[in-house]
Amino acid sequence: MIVSDYTYTASAFAVLHCGTTVVFVDSQKDGNSITHIPEKDYAAMEAAITEHTKTIIPVDLGGIICDYERIYQAVENEKHLF
Repeated sequence: MIVSDYTYTASAFAVLHCGTTVVFVDSQKDGNSITHIPEKDYAAMEAAITEHTKTIIPVDLGGIICDYERIYQAVENEKHLF
């Protein structure tokens, strides 16, 4: 399961509680280009998707909603792995 590194520990513990492997993805280096608030590095997230990926846990943080369209696009781009 892919989880943002910039989140509350509950996101990772939920994965561990299920007995699966946590794959952390870093935040964007300079944050979102508009808000400058750190979001998941969507390119790194897409690169982390493998045939073993079962879940991507999106994390909305500090009132900033993650880019669900970008997450969906990453999954679509990598669907050949499944």
